[in-house]
Amino acid sequence: MKKKRERILALDGLRGYSALIVIAFHALTWSPAFNAAHYEAFYENQLLEVLTVTPLKFFWAGNEAIVLFFMIGGMVITMPYINGKKFEYWRFIGRRFVTIIFPYLIAVTLTLIGSYYYRDLTQDVRLAGTFNTKWSRFPTTSELWNTYLLMDNHLNIIAGVFWSIIQEWRISFIIPIVGYLFSKEKNKKSMVIAVLSWALVWAGLGYLMVVTKDTTFYPFVESFERTAYYSIYFMIGSALAVYYESLSGWVKSHKLVTWFLPLSIIIITNRWWLRLFGIMLGQRPALLIAAIGYVMLLISVIEIPDLHAFFSNRPAILLGNVSFGIYLTHTTMIILVVSFLGQVIEPVYALIVSTFLVIPTAFLFTRFVVAPCAKLARSLLFLKRPA
Repeated sequence: MKKKRERILALDGLRGYSALIVIAFHALTWSPAFNAAHYEAFYENQLLEVLTVTPLKFFWAGNEAIVLFFMIGGMVITMPYINGKKFEYWRFIGRRFVTIIFPYLIAVTLTLIGSYYYRDLTQDVRLAGTFNTKWSRFPTTSELWNTYLLMDNHLNIIAGVFWSIIQEWRISFIIPIVGYLFSKEKNKKSMVIAVLSWALVWAGLGYLMVVTKDTTFYPFVESFERTAYYSIYFMIGSALAVYYESLSGWVKSHKLVTWFLPLSIIIITNRWWLRLFGIMLGQRPALLIAAIGYVMLLISVIEIPDLHAFFSNRPAILLGNVSFGIYLTHTTMIILVVSFLGQVIEPVYALIVSTFLVIPTAFLFTRFVVAPCAKLARSLLFLKRPA
């Protein structure tokens, strides 16, 4: 990125539309037909197969959309350092805690209240297994402690989507250091040190997973191994911020940018269309390939004027502003609506209705929870810049 480059609004809009993809993913995979198509490669009809094993999967590729969230996070955290921002580690951590963990704890608490009072209703509504697991029982005391102490195990019975918030919070301890080191573009040594240090930690956690297998420590180690893995995508976003100008310049000089959008979607959905060739690629390698597609997509959104305008318009920015609220509340809202409406109409129809209530709920949660937390973060003394 060029020095003093302003905030790229299109990235906020892109984050908003990515939140819609996450909603679509959960709503569809909670229906039996789409669940079988996604997880079992069983297609009830030809339309389902087309929607799953072609680039159309992009529009409900929820796991891949999380990768994009993380990559954008790496970019926007690194850009201020490129522009000369002072490195203030603990101020950054304090602000992230208030803006991420406070809303998370409120969302978890509201979800647990819903689970406590209404979980019996969910037993009368049968959809796909991933839905039926939610609120099937109230968490045990140890599971509640794990949830509030930011462990991402045992979240499926509450609202599994919270796992990525926990991972993002943990990565907050790493990514400002990585972003600051990466921003020193002339000092390649610092970048190499950052990458090697991360690789060493990841390898160590992988070894500990083998050593602690079948012990009480394994879930703990496994959880932090996931943190090391998902750090990759923040680092890719950080590196893209640093090398964006040279990369986009090369793309434009070779007149490739117009091809990047369709190619990016094909690469992002690699795991799904590869099924046509009998290749069942694992999630992690598929997501790493998808990250290449997302680099291309980000360049397309920034450099193609019409695309940039689309993701910078008012509806896109509004979606971007409530994307965190969408992420925190959408599964809880869907479960509640389906649990009640599913008593009087077909659960699949209740599932469809529930999706229309997600965004209004997210706006309310953003206004009364996320925005006040952000204001609190700015007002706390230890977060203020000295006069």
